[in-house]
Amino acid sequence: MTISEPALVAVYGPTGVGKTVDAYLACPTAFVIGAPGCTKGVASFFGSDIYAKLAPRWIPGLGFQPVINTLTRIIQKQLPPDPVIIDDFSMRAADELAGLRATYPSSHTRQLWTHFDTLILTIRNLARNAGVHVLITAHTREASTSERGEFTPAGPDCGGPKALRTFVGALDVCYEAKKEKAFWPYPLAYYNEPSALVSHKDRHSVFHGRAPANLHEILRRAGLQLTTIKPLLYLDNITERLTAQLLDLSSDKARRDKCREFMEKARQNFHEGHMYLVVRNAYARAWFVNAPSMIDGLLADEPDESADDDLFAPSQDKTDSQPEA
Repeated sequence: MTISEPALVAVYGPTGVGKTVDAYLACPTAFVIGAPGCTKGVASFFGSDIYAKLAPRWIPGLGFQPVINTLTRIIQKQLPPDPVIIDDFSMRAADELAGLRATYPSSHTRQLWTHFDTLILTIRNLARNAGVHVLITAHTREASTSERGEFTPAGPDCGGPKALRTFVGALDVCYEAKKEKAFWPYPLAYYNEPSALVSHKDRHSVFHGRAPANLHEILRRAGLQLTTIKPLLYLDNITERLTAQLLDLSSDKARRDKCREFMEKARQNFHEGHMYLVVRNAYARAWFVNAPSMIDGLLADEPDESADDDLFAPSQDKTDSQPEA
């Protein structure tokens, strides 16, 4: 079952962990509000020809104004209803704050933060009313306790403690750093605070604890509708067949060996980047099927931190014909 309601997704984690590329792999028809070229890593997956024809629509500019303008134009039907990726929201917040500090004197701190919070709320409300998926990438703001004893949980860094809380209700996905010794050097995604799944009723209940950092499969797991570009539609059947074969295997080692075997055969006749996507998505999809249910997770005394660091998938894809999974 798919959910037609668009999602507001906040993906946060260390620099260079692959948040922007992963967001674009999940929504390849998106407007990308960020520096031109921030999605160029996708070319190695799709192939340079497909990537060139896709012609990513970058929207440059600093601060929050490009974000507000783009979402407003979508709402007013001046732009097509395609997903929006807001890249490096933390840097945008820093740019916006720098401009506000140049405008407000030091004696007007309260007015400055009120103005900034209003901008954050404006973006949140526009994102919720644009009728499209909106994916925000950001750095991590660590949990902190103020001098007054006020606790702020960890989450996407949006410039300030109050601003951080305004994105409650988004699907928050935190990426860990890469594990160099793992089967595939990709990060793990997880809810920073599993208990938040109980307290925030409007969050999507996607997974408990850790999971492979594959935003396409995370959103698919949430039941959200995602667009696949036509040249890659043939990969869906291959991914499903490989997923079924992985589910028939009893150990993670056997599943990893199957992925390696598939890649060795497939890369001889098909686009290696395409096969990379197939393996990446199939492995993550199989992981979600085998993962503990949300009920199991919420009833557990402690969050399950015993997840094998090897439980993330390699990615691989193809082009014209279909390889044998």
